[in-house]
Amino acid sequence: MKNQPMMKIFLTLILSTAYIFSFSHFAAFAFDRFVHQGDVWEQGTKIGSLNVSEKTSQQAALQLEQAVKKWTSENRVTFTYKEKNMKIDNSIFQFQNEETIGRLKSGQKNLAAVKLDQNKLEDAVYDTSISLSSQKLDFDKLTQDLLVSAAMLEGGTYTFHLENYVSGSSKEHEVITKAEIKAGKDEKELKEIVKRLGKTEIQGQSQFSLLNTLKNAKAEKLSSDALSRVASGIYRAILPTNFAVVERNISRELPSYARLGYEARADNGNDMDLVVANMNDTAYSLFFLIKNHTLIVTLKGQAFLNKYSILETDKKKYPPSTVQQFSALLSTGERTVKEQGKDGLEVKVVRKIFNETGKLVKTEQISDDFYPPVQRVEVSALAEPAVIPADGGTTVPAAGDGTIPAADPNTVPPADPNMVPSDPNTVPQTGTDGVPPADSSNQNPWNPGIPPMGINKNNWKSGLPQGSGASSKTPPDSSSDSERKKEDVFNSDSEKSGEEK
Repeated sequence: MKNQPMMKIFLTLILSTAYIFSFSHFAAFAFDRFVHQGDVWEQGTKIGSLNVSEKTSQQAALQLEQAVKKWTSENRVTFTYKEKNMKIDNSIFQFQNEETIGRLKSGQKNLAAVKLDQNKLEDAVYDTSISLSSQKLDFDKLTQDLLVSAAMLEGGTYTFHLENYVSGSSKEHEVITKAEIKAGKDEKELKEIVKRLGKTEIQGQSQFSLLNTLKNAKAEKLSSDALSRVASGIYRAILPTNFAVVERNISRELPSYARLGYEARADNGNDMDLVVANMNDTAYSLFFLIKNHTLIVTLKGQAFLNKYSILETDKKKYPPSTVQQFSALLSTGERTVKEQGKDGLEVKVVRKIFNETGKLVKTEQISDDFYPPVQRVEVSALAEPAVIPADGGTTVPAAGDGTIPAADPNTVPPADPNMVPSDPNTVPQTGTDGVPPADSSNQNPWNPGIPPMGINKNNWKSGLPQGSGASSKTPPDSSSDSERKKEDVFNSDSEKSGEEK
């Protein structure tokens, strides 16, 4: 009882101290909030990537408006579905600037308030692919991801792969294409290649090199023929797809196992490779199998949206020229065919692309392959020397009478610069030593109207077909370059025939 007055005084002092302390602290805080509210925002106040520290509400609102205009005008939002890309109109984003400023928290990171126009979003998805619908696509998840990209106000390009939003989409690989190549004499090596390769995955937006892949698989010591069969199989498998051909080579002569326009040659020694590029975002796989003496190359992955059709156009044949050779080993009048010769071949391969509705959207040339003709080589006996009768005249055996072989009407034998031309009406031009001057144009020195040795008369008159050597152009060269290359091949063959004589 004696301590009650003391206790009352003690409690009174404690309560008074607490009141005075609280009033001074909270009153100052309240006054500061009242006076400075809407004045400036504290350090660290952000709206997405936009810093509004030390800005008034009015200044922050103006800065936010400018940032939103810049984002909607400069940023790119793209929907992709398989090989289809569609740029999205940024008007589907509806920014709520007043709401953003109204709920802004000072000294913290905030997101911009933004909504999506659902009708425009559905239209954008349908424009990307008519096979997509609201029943198959998870619009809630897509909407959430779109809003996050906009709320941060960060510049850049945003790509949304709609395959990731398809409910219950199958992840299993489907058979896209299949190519078959006869194994032939290379079956043993092909089995080794199949063992090493088996299943080869080509990641999205990446390249595949046959030689590098085999090198990594420690299978480098392989014949060119075996490698070429594998390369041809891969090339034929990826043609009816949107894969790009980065590097491809062909042989001088079309191999028996390859179809015209579908050959791809590979050779470690000559650094001849097959390189293709997967232009899709998803991975595709190549499967290799030997069955019934046949190499089977299968491409598996997600089915394509478009349809790809391969056509062969502008097929041409070039008949071989005839080369005339002479041999002392043959009897008088005897003639043999040393080389039958082969026709030259040319073909262009084009890829036609049709969209989901079957409309042709693009036609692109994949290659222009040319295989030069192989010359026909004929060997005849040497001409019998002229007979000098007793009266001093000269008797020249007639062609075709059994003593001298009849001349091929399409082939002119090489001219002997030491002989006088048989045409009495033709007077050769002579130099100081009586020998006709050299003609660098490869014309007959006695008569420019007669084709040079080893050139078929018909071809000389009508003009030889022109074109490139045994090479493929991807992308194709200009027509003028192709013509020059073919002319070089025919000229080199002509020079070779002259040497063989």
